[in-house]
Amino acid sequence: MFIMFDCVLFDFDGTLVSFSQYVNWERACRRIVDLYIRKGLPKEIFSKYLCNPLSLVSHTNEELLKILPKEKALRISEEALRILDAEEFEALPKATIIAGCEEVLRWLRRQGVHVGVVSPNSGQIVSYLLRRHQLRGFVEAIVGRDPRLKIKPYPEQVLSCLERLGCRRERTAFITVDEDGIKAAKASGVHAIVVLSGSIHSVSRLLDAKTDSIVEDFKALLALFQQLC
Repeated sequence: MFIMFDCVLFDFDGTLVSFSQYVNWERACRRIVDLYIRKGLPKEIFSKYLCNPLSLVSHTNEELLKILPKEKALRISEEALRILDAEEFEALPKATIIAGCEEVLRWLRRQGVHVGVVSPNSGQIVSYLLRRHQLRGFVEAIVGRDPRLKIKPYPEQVLSCLERLGCRRERTAFITVDEDGIKAAKASGVHAIVVLSGSIHSVSRLLDAKTDSIVEDFKALLALFQQLC
């Protein structure tokens, strides 16, 4: 049974804005690994995350704190984050808005629904791109990458955004396009909705991840929300 949501959280890349496909993640990964090697970190700390530099930084932060003095660990983490920031910054001019998302955001605002964005990308980058595409005014809270918060599939960012908005889990939906987003939503206790038009995963894989709802595109998402009123 569906309920109308008091709060809707959006994943960012592929959901609201097409962005990460233009970032040179391979170069970012090489630069971060070079940094870790220069700092003398054992390879077993970071080798399993080499395919995804966002996960590489997010998951190694905790490991650094286990083996290094806190201040040194934080300095290394901050340097790794600056590498990601620089690579994302270069991709800014190429980012494009996802068709139909503005209409949904505008409708949610008219209904008085709280809206937040959760992303493993830089919060500054997210805010900049939302402003550039005239979407920032629809969003009350942004939780970007933070060395203190694990990214999806973990729930920390979603829970942080809920806290900022003052929203209850059972009255919240998380809009995403991938399996990790579904897992983050489920671990947070919120309703997971997948928008297929931005997903690279098969429907069967998304269903296996236990998504609560699947819609074809933002037009269908708007129709779903309107049915709940």
